[in-house]
Amino acid sequence: MSSDKVVKFLSGLPQFVGFKESELESFTFLLSRIKLEKNKVLFEQGTTADSFYIIENGIIQIKLDSLAGRKDTIGRLSRGMLVGEISMLSDKSRAMTVVAETNCNLYRVDKAAFDVLVANMDPVAYKILMNISLYCCDRLRKVNALVLDCIEKPFSENEYKIEKGVENLSIISRVGELLKQFNIGVEN
Repeated sequence: MSSDKVVKFLSGLPQFVGFKESELESFTFLLSRIKLEKNKVLFEQGTTADSFYIIENGIIQIKLDSLAGRKDTIGRLSRGMLVGEISMLSDKSRAMTVVAETNCNLYRVDKAAFDVLVANMDPVAYKILMNISLYCCDRLRKVNALVLDCIEKPFSENEYKIEKGVENLSIISRVGELLKQFNIGVEN
């Protein structure tokens, strides 16, 4: 994809609000485009976070190791969504496994290259960090609302699906398991 098309793609994403075209152009030099075939793993829970990804197209599944030893799908992400950014920015291991549900094209942002921007106090790095922080806060608010809703409903009703734009987050049994583990809203 040409640099102009990548800039146009990025400029339409909420994570890049407030960026000048020249800033987006400089950011494109950090990106490498990768293809991920259906059912292939992008990364595994517990591995080192050396990058984050921007989904150009396709759908990926977010999976967590359940308390019962399964890999439960807890969400799906699609066009324009970020994945792996929290682990990379916090220097923590991957908190989830990510698998392609469909054929996907992604942009990979390498941690070492991004860390150079941060170390040089590049305004692009500051804007990316600020927008990712706001993006994560928004997702946390949505999850908090889901958890509150789970507390207020019997566990048999705890199947949720939230859709807003390109974001599709479904939480099925995982929230119930976690709430039971912490004795929140559980009737004995």
